[in-house]
Amino acid sequence: MKKLKFIKEEKMKTKACLIMILLIGLFLMTASAQAQTVCWKLDPYIDKIEVGYESHSGHYLVNGKWVASGLYFLPVVGSLSSNAPGNFNMGLHATNDTTYFGGYDNCVLDAELSSTTLNGTWKIDCGGGGLTNSGTLTKITCPIAASEESGTAAGE
Repeated sequence: MKKLKFIKEEKMKTKACLIMILLIGLFLMTASAQAQTVCWKLDPYIDKIEVGYESHSGHYLVNGKWVASGLYFLPVVGSLSSNAPGNFNMGLHATNDTTYFGGYDNCVLDAELSSTTLNGTWKIDCGGGGLTNSGTLTKITCPIAASEESGTAAGE
């Protein structure tokens, strides 16, 4: 009788483990399917931004990197929301530990984007007006290439 009970318990444990493995696999597949990536060039500068984003109730949480190859690499976090029919507003917060961007620790990038092309305009403000800049945000292929480009960076 004890042996039969032991076998039943082992079968139940095995089934429970299989169910957990299937649930974890399903969760990981769903999570990876929801995350998407988009990249932009900050024209007329050499800077590029690559972010992953996930939808949350019609808004998008974004995080990634802002790169001027060979000069700086800034982590970014922010959001993307519909602000009018056919348009998105994206706000990114970047932290800076370089002498670029006037040496200011925090920079905010605000962009108005077309919902069909994801191209638009951008402006940055670092240090509460200490350094500002603007230009055109142009969608490019991801991932960002590691090659260095010649030209001026937005943070110079």
